[in-house]
Amino acid sequence: MGKQAAYGTSLSYIDPDFIFDPETPEETGDVVIHQVGDITGPEISVETIDVTTHDSPDGFNEFLPGMADGGELSFDLLFDPGEGGHDRILDLVKRRIPLDFTITLPGDSGNFAFAGLFTKAGQTFPVKDALKASVSIKVSGSPVFTPPA
Repeated sequence: MGKQAAYGTSLSYIDPDFIFDPETPEETGDVVIHQVGDITGPEISVETIDVTTHDSPDGFNEFLPGMADGGELSFDLLFDPGEGGHDRILDLVKRRIPLDFTITLPGDSGNFAFAGLFTKAGQTFPVKDALKASVSIKVSGSPVFTPPA
């Protein structure tokens, strides 16, 4: 596979209040967040443990790997007060509950799946621009990339 444009990437989560109904098995509780702009993250990092001693070689610091962090995911969206999903994000920030998220890449290019929680949803009301919201999700655990089949 060659180079890939990011246009068409989608971000979704499983609604924590979804109740499975055997009469409609196609319903999964998967909620796609609409009107999303640029998405940044998740950005995985590893903490370091300083093990430098007085006899470290050549006076250089020495480190061991510590815990890994799945980082954060952030995005802006065009805030639509009439879009129920946008109000839902505000509600989920306040509820502080972990959710399952998926970033689906365009054209069957694979996806990233991770657990996380909404940690920020701040609106802007500029004079000469659209209503917007900045949203952040803290990743809990390790994001998993599934390549295309």
